[in-house]
Order: sequence, then structure tokens, then C-alpha cells
Amino acid sequence: MGDPADDSAGWDKKIFAAFGDRERWTGFLPLAEEAVQARPGDAVILQLAATAALFDEHPERALVFLKRFSKRYVPEKTYHLLHALALAQQNKVGAACTLLQREALTSHYEAMRAFPGGWIRRDWLIDRLDRILDWNRPAKRKRAASG
Repeated sequence: MGDPADDSAGWDKKIFAAFGDRERWTGFLPLAEEAVQARPGDAVILQLAATAALFDEHPERALVFLKRFSKRYVPEKTYHLLHALALAQQNKVGAACTLLQREALTSHYEAMRAFPGGWIRRDWLIDRLDRILDWNRPAKRKRAASG
């Protein structure tokens, strides 16, 4: 039996490796849950766990990790980006759009800088970011209201 501190080491690397696996598109959350269990108060692990929950389309779980993060740390761009993505997955696109605008995360560049999912998952992020921001375009909103 190893030292518990040693057992918790490297979880961020394991999650980053899973995110970087081009063949993997789901199943991130169980790994993240293990990491959170091993390192429940770690800022990086909590944000990676929220990202894993979003990849697996569990926005409620992502919000739990983000709430835990916000109780211990000052929310910054990564927190706000993940929060907006979770809101959008809950079909609260207007709130997600407002949050992205307020935090100046409306450009692909700024969003990628804050995104902990890695470069390989950039298409995933950009697709969701564009869907959120399209909601605020007048033609889209007018069409949606009349339909």
C-alpha cells in the first residue's frame, strides 16, 4: 500500500491524457470522479472534472464541481467559460451568452486560452461557443420567436 499523497499524484496528467486521446469521445467523467475523490480540493482537478462532465454531457455534475471550486478559489476565465458551457447544455443559452459576453469570452482565441480541454478538443469548444453566440444574433432570435 503506497502513501495516499503519492496515490493522488498525477491525476491531472491522467485526465489531460484522456482529453488528448483522439479516439476517445466519451467516458471522461468516471476518471475525473476518481481524481476528485483523491484530490477533492484541488483547483485544477475540479476544473478538469467539470470539463470531463461537459464532454460526457452531464452539466449538472459540471456545475457541482464548479460550485466546489468557487467556494475555495476566485473564479476566473476558465471557471466562467465552463459555467457558460454547462448553462448551454441545460438549454439556458441566453444566460450562457450573457456570461460569455460579460467575461469577454466571445472570441475563439479568448475561449481557447481559458479552455482546459486541450487543443485536440478545440472543435468541440468552438462548435458549442458558436451555438451560444448565434443565439444572440438578431436574425436567429427573431426567427426562433416567430417559429
